Amino acid sequence: MVTKHDLQRFIRAEIHQDFFEELSILIPQTFQKAMSDSQQLRNVPPEHLRGYLRYMYVQEAMGGLVRWSPVIRETAPKGSFFVLLAIGRVRLTAVVLPWQKEVREAKYRSELKLLNETLACTQIDWINEVTQPADDHLINALVIAHAPPPSCANQAEPLAIALAVPYFNGKGFHMSCALEELMDGYAEDEHAGLKPIALVKLRDNMRRAEDTDTETQAKR
Repeated sequence: MVTKHDLQRFIRAEIHQDFFEELSILIPQTFQKAMSDSQQLRNVPPEHLRGYLRYMYVQEAMGGLVRWSPVIRETAPKGSFFVLLAIGRVRLTAVVLPWQKEVREAKYRSELKLLNETLACTQIDWINEVTQPADDHLINALVIAHAPPPSCANQAEPLAIALAVPYFNGKGFHMSCALEELMDGYAEDEHAGLKPIALVKLRDNMRRAEDTDTETQAKR
């Protein structure tokens, strides 16, 4: 069975620590800018614009990571956009999650339904230009900025930044962890000399976990 540590080791082997260190600086800056710009409103509540700007500025920050060749994609169905980063064998996108919603393993997240569906095999056409089966040689991951509740006095920074790996079918999560936890593990992996689990084995374990979860839910 796939474990959180297996996925973390695989991601750390594929993506240099510099990437996550840069994200940990850029994403709080996007929240600060969104708060500052939304406060220019005088006649309507600023929180609606603030939420919109957070998403836009997070995508702008991801798009500015030119070292990792970002690509802008439209959502399916159309109406919005997001930035896609393919680093090694990991494909990353970013989302701002409403404050009251938590990512839980193996739980369906309706708020992320659209994004998860675009990461599933039936929506793969926006990545590869033509419809084809999901790429078994890539692992999808979400960078999640948790927004504070409207009642929180400090709206200038996210409550947390996390990394999550959704199911291939988009209806659950194999892993969710704080960005700090992932970054701390780089030194531990290097010290222990641990090798990441092979992608083929990791992928097969992930699919078996999804099948088991689907069977369990069907029996309830």
